[in-house]
Amino acid sequence: MKDQIFNRSLLLAFCICGIEAITLPRLPENLQDFKCQEDDVGFKFNLTDLAGTWYEALQMPSVPGMECLNVSIPSAVSGNNLTLDLSYVTILNNSWSLSREAVSFPWNNSTQYGIFHPDASKVSYKLVTTDYVSIAVVCGYGSTSLIPIFKFFTRDREVSEEIFELINTQAEENGYSSLIYWEKQSVEECREPSGQPALAALVGLILLCGLSTWASNYN
Repeated sequence: MKDQIFNRSLLLAFCICGIEAITLPRLPENLQDFKCQEDDVGFKFNLTDLAGTWYEALQMPSVPGMECLNVSIPSAVSGNNLTLDLSYVTILNNSWSLSREAVSFPWNNSTQYGIFHPDASKVSYKLVTTDYVSIAVVCGYGSTSLIPIFKFFTRDREVSEEIFELINTQAEENGYSSLIYWEKQSVEECREPSGQPALAALVGLILLCGLSTWASNYN
């Protein structure tokens, strides 16, 4: 029941924001029993309507070490391939770095039904549903995940406080709040380093050398 409640919570959140309700797949009572890899899970999407930038707002369960993921989708395929441009922040040992990469998928029947098998990843993803203008829900599966992965993408960089509170409240009430993680997406948190600390250090070094030279001449 928990996964059904989770998806109803998402759907209710969309309706609160004035988004027309869309049909989510019927899920089993236990989250562990949901099989993202089953043939009936998938969404044949319109690429033109799906094109643009999508921000990952929520992930379940959380994936440590990555923030600020956004995906840019083209409006047309090139060379019979669909290429997605990814941008995200990697955090390792308190070190922050911005990464960009392009991931290509053959424009075959599988991809057209929202099924993506990244070559370098042990996890495959499926587009579960989208309304194209506001939200997209993705599930993932693989040998490294004991439960299905869910990702909630939005067109807006940050979700409203109303959606945030609604989903968190439902998660708390139904005992799965520890599985949900809201991803950082603000401009301040996701911008590239400006180089100002390095510049400040350089200016400080120049001043120090200048003072040393002045002191030597004075003596």
